[in-house]
Amino acid sequence: GHLHVVRQWKEAGAFLQGNHGSLTGRYGPGPRALIQRLLAEGLLDYLSSDFHGRPHLEPLVDEAREALSTMDGDAAFQLLASINPGRLLDGEPPLPVPPVVPDPTLMERIKSWFTG
Repeated sequence: GHLHVVRQWKEAGAFLQGNHGSLTGRYGPGPRALIQRLLAEGLLDYLSSDFHGRPHLEPLVDEAREALSTMDGDAAFQLLASINPGRLLDGEPPLPVPPVVPDPTLMERIKSWFTG
Protein backbone atom coordinates (compact mmCIF):
# COMPACT_ATOMS: atom_id res chain seq x y z
CA GLY A 1 0.00 0.00 0.00
CA HIS A 2 0.83 3.66 -0.04
CA LEU A 3 0.49 4.29 3.68
CA HIS A 4 4.19 5.13 3.91
CA VAL A 5 3.51 8.15 1.68
CA VAL A 6 0.59 9.19 3.90
CA ARG A 7 2.82 8.88 6.96
CA GLN A 8 5.41 11.11 5.24
CA TRP A 9 2.71 13.71 4.56
CA LYS A 10 1.67 13.61 8.21
CA GLU A 11 5.29 13.91 9.38
CA ALA A 12 5.63 16.96 7.11
CA GLY A 13 2.63 18.57 8.84
CA ALA A 14 -0.24 17.64 6.52
CA PHE A 15 -3.72 16.94 7.84
CA LEU A 16 -5.78 14.14 6.34
CA GLN A 17 -9.51 14.16 5.62
CA GLY A 18 -11.67 11.14 4.88
CA ASN A 19 -15.24 11.23 3.68
CA HIS A 20 -18.50 9.67 4.78
CA GLY A 21 -19.03 7.88 1.47
CA SER A 22 -15.78 5.95 1.73
CA LEU A 23 -16.52 4.94 5.31
CA THR A 24 -20.05 3.76 4.53
CA GLY A 25 -19.07 1.84 1.39
CA ARG A 26 -20.75 4.22 -1.10
CA TYR A 27 -17.67 4.00 -3.34
CA GLY A 28 -17.13 0.26 -2.98
CA PRO A 29 -14.97 -2.06 -0.90
CA GLY A 30 -11.59 -0.59 -1.93
CA PRO A 31 -12.16 2.94 -0.61
CA ARG A 32 -13.90 1.51 2.45
CA ALA A 33 -10.94 -0.75 3.24
CA LEU A 34 -8.55 2.17 2.77
CA ILE A 35 -10.40 4.50 5.12
CA GLN A 36 -10.67 1.71 7.69
CA ARG A 37 -6.90 1.24 7.46
CA LEU A 38 -6.33 4.98 7.86
CA LEU A 39 -8.60 4.93 10.92
CA ALA A 40 -6.82 1.89 12.36
CA GLU A 41 -3.47 3.65 11.93
CA GLY A 42 -4.78 6.86 13.51
CA LEU A 43 -3.94 8.86 10.39
CA LEU A 44 -7.21 10.75 9.82
CA ASP A 45 -7.79 14.23 11.22
CA TYR A 46 -11.18 15.09 9.69
CA LEU A 47 -14.23 13.27 8.37
CA SER A 48 -16.68 15.10 6.16
CA SER A 49 -19.04 14.65 3.25
CA ASP A 50 -18.16 14.39 -0.41
CA PHE A 51 -21.37 16.29 -1.09
CA HIS A 52 -20.12 19.25 -3.18
CA GLY A 53 -23.66 20.57 -3.44
CA ARG A 54 -24.88 17.70 -5.61
CA PRO A 55 -28.57 17.37 -4.68
CA HIS A 56 -28.77 13.74 -5.82
CA LEU A 57 -26.25 12.71 -3.14
CA GLU A 58 -26.89 12.66 0.57
CA PRO A 59 -24.05 13.46 3.00
CA LEU A 60 -24.44 10.14 4.92
CA VAL A 61 -23.55 11.72 8.27
CA ASP A 62 -25.77 9.39 10.29
CA GLU A 63 -24.52 6.35 8.39
CA ALA A 64 -20.89 7.37 8.97
CA ARG A 65 -21.59 7.88 12.68
CA GLU A 66 -23.16 4.42 12.83
CA ALA A 67 -20.23 2.84 10.95
CA LEU A 68 -17.78 4.26 13.49
CA SER A 69 -20.07 3.39 16.38
CA THR A 70 -19.97 -0.29 15.40
CA MET A 71 -16.16 -0.06 15.68
CA ASP A 72 -16.38 1.52 19.16
CA GLY A 73 -15.43 4.80 17.51
CA ASP A 74 -17.96 7.25 18.97
CA ALA A 75 -15.24 9.46 20.47
CA ALA A 76 -13.29 9.34 17.21
CA PHE A 77 -16.40 10.42 15.28
CA GLN A 78 -16.79 13.45 17.56
CA LEU A 79 -13.16 14.41 16.99
CA LEU A 80 -13.22 13.76 13.23
CA ALA A 81 -16.60 15.27 12.37
CA SER A 82 -17.14 17.98 14.96
CA ILE A 83 -14.28 18.95 17.27
CA ASN A 84 -11.44 19.02 14.75
CA PRO A 85 -13.44 20.83 12.03
CA GLY A 86 -14.36 23.43 14.65
CA ARG A 87 -10.70 23.80 15.55
CA LEU A 88 -9.88 24.26 11.85
CA LEU A 89 -12.37 27.11 11.63
CA ASP A 90 -10.72 28.65 14.70
CA GLY A 91 -7.27 28.39 13.09
CA GLU A 92 -6.16 25.64 15.47
CA PRO A 93 -4.59 22.28 14.56
CA PRO A 94 -6.66 19.13 14.98
CA LEU A 95 -6.47 17.03 18.11
CA PRO A 96 -5.04 13.52 17.63
CA VAL A 97 -7.65 10.89 16.86
CA PRO A 98 -7.08 7.53 18.54
CA PRO A 99 -6.92 4.49 16.27
CA VAL A 100 -10.27 2.88 15.47
CA VAL A 101 -10.07 -0.78 14.53
CA PRO A 102 -13.03 -2.50 12.84
CA ASP A 103 -14.37 -5.68 14.35
CA PRO A 104 -13.09 -8.75 12.55
CA THR A 105 -15.45 -10.17 9.99
CA LEU A 106 -17.06 -13.52 10.56
CA MET A 107 -14.61 -15.20 8.18
CA GLU A 108 -11.62 -13.68 9.98
CA ARG A 109 -12.98 -14.93 13.31
CA ILE A 110 -13.53 -18.43 11.91
CA LYS A 111 -10.07 -18.44 10.36
CA SER A 112 -8.56 -17.41 13.71
CA TRP A 113 -10.08 -20.50 15.35
CA PHE A 114 -7.89 -22.67 13.13
CA THR A 115 -4.77 -20.52 12.97
CA GLY A 116 -4.66 -19.49 16.63
